[in-house]
Amino acid sequence: MSNNQNQIKILLLDSNSLINRAFHALPPLQNSDGLFTNAVYGYLVMLQKLIVEERPTHICAVFDCRAKTFRHKTYDGYKANRKPMPEELATQVPILQDLLAKLGIKLLFKEGWEADDIIGTLAKKFNFPTIIVSGDRDCLQLVDETTTVFNTKRGITDVIKYTPNRLKEDGFTAQQIIEYKGLAGDSSDNIPGCPGVGEKTAKDLLSKYTDINGVYENIVEIKGKLQEKLLQNKELVYLSKQLATIDVNAEVNCELDDLIYNYTISADAINYMKYLQFKNLADKFNFNDKNTLSNEANQVESEFIKKIPLKKKKLFTQSELELIIKFIPINSKIYIQWLDNELKITTEGTEYSIELINGLFGDGIQYFDAIEIVSNLYSNKYVNVIYDAKATMHFLDNYGYELKEPFEDVLLMGYLINNTKTIKSHEQLLDDYHYDTSDLGASTIELCEELIKKIDEKKLKNLYYGIELPLEKCLFSMEKRGFKIDLNILNELNEKYTKEIDELIQEIYGLAGEIFNI
Repeated sequence: MSNNQNQIKILLLDSNSLINRAFHALPPLQNSDGLFTNAVYGYLVMLQKLIVEERPTHICAVFDCRAKTFRHKTYDGYKANRKPMPEELATQVPILQDLLAKLGIKLLFKEGWEADDIIGTLAKKFNFPTIIVSGDRDCLQLVDETTTVFNTKRGITDVIKYTPNRLKEDGFTAQQIIEYKGLAGDSSDNIPGCPGVGEKTAKDLLSKYTDINGVYENIVEIKGKLQEKLLQNKELVYLSKQLATIDVNAEVNCELDDLIYNYTISADAINYMKYLQFKNLADKFNFNDKNTLSNEANQVESEFIKKIPLKKKKLFTQSELELIIKFIPINSKIYIQWLDNELKITTEGTEYSIELINGLFGDGIQYFDAIEIVSNLYSNKYVNVIYDAKATMHFLDNYGYELKEPFEDVLLMGYLINNTKTIKSHEQLLDDYHYDTSDLGASTIELCEELIKKIDEKKLKNLYYGIELPLEKCLFSMEKRGFKIDLNILNELNEKYTKEIDELIQEIYGLAGEIFNI
């Protein structure tokens, strides 16, 4: 898509608000290096959806700085009750910023100014259709004929689109958002407002008197304790209004051309997304061509994959197989792969393969003969590197053989290192750590070495070797033996607990006053 369009459309992202929303909306995700990525992933999912649906020509991601702003100097208590950003989230902010830069999206932040001020300044400076995306309602004061605010209601994709007409439905004008906070305050930013004036009272006052000036000009009409509270806290009300007002004249050096968004994804961005293990997002951000990546991107991807040097030798007879097994050094790490029509054994940088046959004819070796010969490799003389040792135990048991220690289970190690990650296949695990999946054996042995180091670094050796690996034999034994169940009782329990859960869900919705993702 070209940026040379007659209709300019600007997308301004309140990035601290959005990444915080994404962090709490998604479960904790980590890549294979242990980096937390859920907030970055959620932010990008939202961004990709916005780009597809809104087709902006210009994008700017605006961030807060840690430095105090003029509001802190005006009022010491400003945001005083705000909890510090969780470490798992704080580490993701620079990751997001790096990735947005690689995607060609302009980043803006400036000490002394909040993201809202920078966003407001840009929205008023450029008189073109503008979408502000934020999880905070502060930005609603920026709504006008050219500026729409997408306010995230739940999660990261459920938004309310505020135009001047939509604000009227809530009983406000854009200016009254500021007046409202002056009266009712804002607990999230520790803006005090007028003590004793709640949301309903503030809204009623603005409905009748339009703004705070109108309230005090007609204070004699307001009776009783409410008048007393308003008079006693007049300075605090005007201070709160000042704190709540977005400064649309922030000192930001930015021109419209700085925000132009190019819809072609760079190889650098693809590379980084794959490192973060956002497998599908790279394709989704390739807006020019959904089906293929650029040649440059493919080149970077291939350079990024760890390809292990490997010699490949084809065997043809049973005696050749027996001889190769006989001369594999004791204590070698080996990987054995049983395919429908082929057996592969990888060790010491060499992959041996032989055709398997199930009938009377053909080149190669009978399946049962191969298992009998190779069973020697499952003894305690070698270290078997396995994906899913328990499944291998079941496979060997079907033929009357047993998996002996020592062995390593890369699936189990992968889970222990990052237990928030769902591992769906052997190939996925290799891909997560950027190993070539075409040479399964060599890559798995190399991956095993890397995972063992990570197990050690994370102080998981006792858990892995002392508990989890021995437990696999126990679980295998349990699965082999099995146990009896009463389907009628299970069905009764299912019906009972389903009913109880439904009742609890409705009770939660009733207490919350709305339906949400529990």
